[in-house]
Amino acid sequence: MAGGEQAELGRQPMWDLSLSFDSGQIRGSGCDVVGSFSLLGDITSDGTVAIRKKYHGRHTVDYLG
Repeated sequence: MAGGEQAELGRQPMWDLSLSFDSGQIRGSGCDVVGSFSLLGDITSDGTVAIRKKYHGRHTVDYLG
């Protein structure tokens, strides 16, 4: 994952992105233009991916795909 699309900011790079996948669960961390973050999510049996990106001391962003 090299970056994401945001309506206001466009595609932004990420640094120090680390992801792990275990039994349908996704965990990770990294840093982007907003700040450092942690990731927690799930992959369901039908392939749906839901991830919550929590910026440390700030807001959260939910991704569904």
